[in-house]
Amino acid sequence: GGGMAAMGPAAAALAGAAVVGGVGVGTMSMVGEATGRRSRSAGIGVDMESLHMFELAAEQTGLSIVSLDRALQHFKLATDEAIKGDQKYVSILEKMGVTVEDVTKKGVTQSFLDMTAAMKDTEDAQRTLYDATKLVGSSAAELVPAAMRDFAQAAEDAKELGRVMSNEQQDSLAEASDAWASLWVEVK
Repeated sequence: GGGMAAMGPAAAALAGAAVVGGVGVGTMSMVGEATGRRSRSAGIGVDMESLHMFELAAEQTGLSIVSLDRALQHFKLATDEAIKGDQKYVSILEKMGVTVEDVTKKGVTQSFLDMTAAMKDTEDAQRTLYDATKLVGSSAAELVPAAMRDFAQAAEDAKELGRVMSNEQQDSLAEASDAWASLWVEVK
């Protein structure tokens, strides 16, 4: 006997995934996305919940996931260098509406949202694109238009509407993926 504890970790993860997303094709898609998001978030330096929120905002504002990931990677590297005192990055962050103090107090996720909100409110789109390119590289070509379409608000809306999966939910889904893989190996 013993319910979920007796099922073992693989079955428990699968049960957790079923509770989070239902059973069927949709669950398998969510499982795959969570597994991919886990590895991408580690490489980018933001948590899975934030990355999911950014993905939903990107979908609403026409920003590709590839450009989103690149922008976040560059932004994280730039903020790390600014925190270490690199004045080049301190200056460019300030031009984009973010200070080192903002990053240390609010974190990368909120600072990225603040930057995109500042982009939306710019009066000089060409200068913003130029500065954004220095900060996030070539992904600025997609990020600035997405910011103009209110990327920051789309992210906040996704969170407020409950569309963003928590880190715990995504961990359960990723564990379910691992469990499926283990089960498949055992069945073979």
